[in-house]
Amino acid sequence: METAFTSPGHWYRGNLHMHSTESDGKLGPQEALTWYRERGYDFASLTDHRKTTDVSTFGDEGFLVIPGTELDCVDPERDVGYHIVGVGIKPFSQDDATRQGPGQALVDLITRHDGLAIMAHPYWLGQEPSDIMAVSGAVAVEVYNATCARPGKEFAMVHWDGLLDRGYRIWGVAADDAHNYVGDAGRGWVMVKAPELTEAAIRQALIEGRFYATQGPAIVDMRLVGDRIEVHSSPVQKIRFISNRGRGRTVEAEPGGAITAASFPAPPRGYVRVECIDHRGLRAWSQPLFFD
Repeated sequence: METAFTSPGHWYRGNLHMHSTESDGKLGPQEALTWYRERGYDFASLTDHRKTTDVSTFGDEGFLVIPGTELDCVDPERDVGYHIVGVGIKPFSQDDATRQGPGQALVDLITRHDGLAIMAHPYWLGQEPSDIMAVSGAVAVEVYNATCARPGKEFAMVHWDGLLDRGYRIWGVAADDAHNYVGDAGRGWVMVKAPELTEAAIRQALIEGRFYATQGPAIVDMRLVGDRIEVHSSPVQKIRFISNRGRGRTVEAEPGGAITAASFPAPPRGYVRVECIDHRGLRAWSQPLFFD
């Protein structure tokens, strides 16, 4: 079973959700992107609301800038809102008609413009897993959104597990959704395994799930060895194996100590994903492994 850790390539750090003064961000596009470049990111996608900000002159060989957008609508039939990030799109602007829903229309619009759709901050929106399952074609859901920490709704692991338990296969990302660049930037990102730092290579890795999401801890390795899932990480307090319903296991360090490895028997069916949690409570999330 191939994972991001067994595939060839290099690790690249990226942010997939951010805003500039072209919508409701506090920094101009160049300044916002420079914020990430100066902090060691390899790529970023500028996702201003309902439009594609021109980023064609902002990247170079050492820092990849990917065009993006964030679309929104309210679905009157489901009585719920959708915010959907589009990454790697051909430039377009959202018209008012598509802001009336349904959510599927936004994914279709992103797909028609060659983008990858990511379901944004479902907890903040008040969505249930069924609201996400009503939409097909998205590659990922935000399991962590830094800006949504303000109302205490930054995590969406329960939504993700609800989807996975029902057989809805979707990857998980962490993102800043940065607006102010004070307290909401540099808080959550993806580590992508790709053969090279190009938009095409990053795109393919995101489609195939060759990445993990993190607030800081590193997942060093994760693979199936015989009939067990083995995980190695940076020093953390807990490594959790999360699976369908009540299946799973938490491996915890002794008080004051740390662990860097754990294992778990592979189930005959369903999924297993891993969370690594450090002493500050910061998390890293693997992509799920599926067993049929």
